[in-house]
Amino acid sequence: MVSRSLPLLAVVLAVGCAKSGSAPDSSKKTVRASAYTSDQSPELNIANGPSATAFFDRFLEQLHSGTCEASQLTPAFKKIIAEPVFDADQALGYSDSAASNWLKHFQGKLKSVTIVSRKELPDVAFASGTALGEKPAQVLVRLTKSGGNWQVDWLSVSDLTPAPKIEELDAKSFAAHAFLQALLSRQDDLAAGAMSHDYKQKLAPALGSEKKPFNAGILKSKLNLLRGQHSSYEIAKVQDGTVSGTFIGTAKAQPFNLTLVSRGQNHWTVEGFTIP
Repeated sequence: MVSRSLPLLAVVLAVGCAKSGSAPDSSKKTVRASAYTSDQSPELNIANGPSATAFFDRFLEQLHSGTCEASQLTPAFKKIIAEPVFDADQALGYSDSAASNWLKHFQGKLKSVTIVSRKELPDVAFASGTALGEKPAQVLVRLTKSGGNWQVDWLSVSDLTPAPKIEELDAKSFAAHAFLQALLSRQDDLAAGAMSHDYKQKLAPALGSEKKPFNAGILKSKLNLLRGQHSSYEIAKVQDGTVSGTFIGTAKAQPFNLTLVSRGQNHWTVEGFTIP
């Protein structure tokens, strides 16, 4: 048996709902109509603020048009995708200007997104969609609510071939898909962000006086070794804190197991990786 352990680690959400083409009928539910479509059209409870679906739609529109802002992202996610640039950023642990530049990368690239799988809870929501753009892509988004407002806590866009099947989402399956898609699409910062701090330290201990608790260069080399020549994956089972699946693509199919650890209610990260 050969085993090795490794860590794991953008899609999009938005605020608002599009207008329908006809006058509202008080006897019917209010549903959204948008270029960003869903397999379901839930009622928008405006009295309690926009739903996660409405936020998701609006955010996607803004992402495509290049008008979304760093303030729509959680501080935790900005720490993953936007390292401090200026001295004033150090106390925050992230750079809003770098986060804004990261969001600009998606401008004009997500023509429309069809939501394939979605789950909304009181304070967290998960969504997966298929995006049209330069090439078909999958979008993964996690939202969290703070002070009554939704923010984007995870956003990733990948174009793995074949596209992984995401038929149902919950906190654990989302964590696994987020890590695997980032890993195989070579988005190493996101893959690292989907892993627990302890796992990153275990795989790539910090050297000398590094500011990070792990060595980014060593971690990158280990992630590269892990993904090999695989181009996609399939998840077979998510049970308790264990995920089993198979790497597929240009290399020989390879089974794998992921171990997840809870970071709090409805938020899991990768704690271990083994190849039987």
